Amino acid sequence: MASRYSGRMEPSIAAPSSYEFADPALEAEYQAAHARFVQPSAGQSSGLWLLVTLGLFAVADVAQGRSLQQLVILVAVLLFHELGHYVAMLGLGYRDVRMFFIPLFGAAVAGRPTRGSQTREAIVLLLGPLPGIVFGLSTAIAAVMFHSLLLKTIALYLVGINLLNLLPVVPLDGGRLASVLLFSRAQWSEGLFAGITLAAGAVAGFALGAPIFGGISAFLLLLLPVRVRMARVAARLREQCTVSDPTAVDEPTARALFSGVHAAMPKASAKINADWMVAVLEMGARRAPSLGRSLAIAAVWAAAFVVGLFGLGLASYVK
Repeated sequence: MASRYSGRMEPSIAAPSSYEFADPALEAEYQAAHARFVQPSAGQSSGLWLLVTLGLFAVADVAQGRSLQQLVILVAVLLFHELGHYVAMLGLGYRDVRMFFIPLFGAAVAGRPTRGSQTREAIVLLLGPLPGIVFGLSTAIAAVMFHSLLLKTIALYLVGINLLNLLPVVPLDGGRLASVLLFSRAQWSEGLFAGITLAAGAVAGFALGAPIFGGISAFLLLLLPVRVRMARVAARLREQCTVSDPTAVDEPTARALFSGVHAAMPKASAKINADWMVAVLEMGARRAPSLGRSLAIAAVWAAAFVVGLFGLGLASYVK
């Protein structure tokens, strides 16, 4: 006869010692969340979603007055940027990797890491902007050589968008990179950094006529207290969270993850519970880069800024 785990999870978030919750309703919630935790909904990585979001993005940008030439260049630059993230994720063993567009904002790539190394996360973050900046510099050189205004425009888009993404502001690549390098060793500093940059991004977005960016920043800022609570759960489970791949998690750890998430958000749906279980697992499994790796990544980041600024200056000479 199977033993049961009785009661709801206390704040200590100790791992259950058996395989069932005594409360049938809680057990049913766990089973529903666990199914999504191990296997995301079918079709999440479908190319159809990319095409649909790309279409919405294009319609929204044309409605805002962007020319067809500008739209084609912008979409190509965004795809090139996200393709860097996409290839890096696949090469580093991420699961469920998918790309999509956000109308009036940009594009993004999402995936599940199979290991908790933040060095890998930093590489993924850098391999979005870096190829675009290098290619943008090459295009700027060609624009000068051939006195081409079209090449100048392409270079400015390539370098400008990728430099913008390297700024240390959450949720941009640079903000997440700063979090990995500078703040991942102290939970309170990471939350404070995210809060300050998200608040600044929300204000700047609405003030500078970028309401989508401002809205996303404001939404993430409102979500920040929940994320901080989940980070505390992850800290308590750090000894159990040795992998970040849900399919490699044993039953006691999965139940401990669910219990921690459920205690923080008792009214959440199965999908939300599963998403937060994945997030907590990843946070618990995260291991900060060594000092040497952190310095090397920071050096590459700084060099990318220098190359990008040089590329912008070079392209500006084309009249």
